[in-house]
Amino acid sequence: MKNIEKIKIAPDATIKLALKIISNGAIRIAIVVNKNGKLLGTLTDGDIRRGFLKGLDINSPIKSIIFKKPIIAKKKDSKEKLLKIALSKKIYQKMGLEGVTRSEFIFENGIPHLLEVNTIPGMTLQSLIPQQLEVDGISLLEFLEELIAEALRKKEYL
Repeated sequence: MKNIEKIKIAPDATIKLALKIISNGAIRIAIVVNKNGKLLGTLTDGDIRRGFLKGLDINSPIKSIIFKKPIIAKKKDSKEKLLKIALSKKIYQKMGLEGVTRSEFIFENGIPHLLEVNTIPGMTLQSLIPQQLEVDGISLLEFLEELIAEALRKKEYL
């Protein structure tokens, strides 16, 4: 994307402005950034619809409906890693998975083959998920607290 500035929006912007940005953008998403340009999350029309269902209106600020955990890639990421991320996300959505999962792939001649989707990945300090959290500077306790809070927000679990 040549001009990402056109889809950037501040967290205190209104839903009305967000809808304009999403509607005019080629990829139908708004990138929410703070005043220093740091990524805070993303916003789609689906996020806005869910906000309307919670009682927000066209003049409400977007800050309460921002998707704060978008999947991001780094410039140095290999094409293989990006493909794994994209395939994992698609599999996650198609299978209706929730929470933390681990997808394992093998590449043969550049073609990815799914080996398994582990819906209950290990959470010991030696397991992959806690190691990935550590690299990202997130404590296992903080991560597990967020998972529990997310589950409690879902009405079907109450």
